[in-house]
Amino acid sequence: MDETGGAGAAGAGAGAGAGAGEGEGAGAGEVSVGTGAVGAGSAGEVGPGADERAALLADAQPYCLRHALALAGADALRLHGLAAPVHGTDLLLVTGEGPPLADLATGLAETLRAAGHYVQEPPGTARRCQLTFTVRQLPLAVELRREPLRHPPVLPVGATVPVAALDDVAALAVRTLCERALPADLYVLHALTAQRREGELLALAEAFDSGPDEDTTARTLADRLETAAALLPPEDPGTRRWAEAWAQDLRLDLLETTALADGLHDPYLEHLEPTEPAEPDPADGPATGPAGPPAGPPDDL
Repeated sequence: MDETGGAGAAGAGAGAGAGAGEGEGAGAGEVSVGTGAVGAGSAGEVGPGADERAALLADAQPYCLRHALALAGADALRLHGLAAPVHGTDLLLVTGEGPPLADLATGLAETLRAAGHYVQEPPGTARRCQLTFTVRQLPLAVELRREPLRHPPVLPVGATVPVAALDDVAALAVRTLCERALPADLYVLHALTAQRREGELLALAEAFDSGPDEDTTARTLADRLETAAALLPPEDPGTRRWAEAWAQDLRLDLLETTALADGLHDPYLEHLEPTEPAEPDPADGPATGPAGPPAGPPDDL
């Protein structure tokens, strides 16, 4: 298939400078400043609750800057200059280091509670915490995740809080689709094809240090692409066709070549491959076979 994915948004390259290479020389917990990205309202559909999300991020700014909590998801892609439509009101904040995630979630909740927001803190895990805030009577979910970010966060022009590097946002987008298979996840992944090819997206996700519950294999991704595509509304055939075509390509690759521990193996040639003869069992006694020709007379006769 055409690896551009059909999502070539006009002007998407404006924010490419905030991608994988940004922040050279910055430490893991530092935030490097980019100059090529544009504001959050410049690309794609803003979606519901845009003003409320902006207000929440503005109040969270000091805490996010102090602890290098970086924005990911569709909002991050828009700040990188990609035409990513925002579906829903959820926000995703990620960090690669620092205090335990539960402590970070508690600190963020206290910061936003002091700013006048109502906060709910359900129990989380060492890698994920979910908070719910009420901003101007609109509930907003904020997910905090501990992820092995491979690049320092950036602070593009127009960003209120640090933003995860483009390649990290891409890797997270693939992994999120593999976990949930929601249409919103598919839209984010499709928008990324304006800057990254499909093979690059899968490679970026596989390069993350996945935990025991993570599965971003090609087979899983193909399943999730088809699942999410089936949930898309009929008025968006372009994203559905793209997802189904990529899933088909992944399945064809899996049929053609199966990775084995000793190298690459073509299942279509399986019947032609030599097999090792079985070792005889000593308990069966000496091997017997068909009788040969009679022995000739002794040489001395």
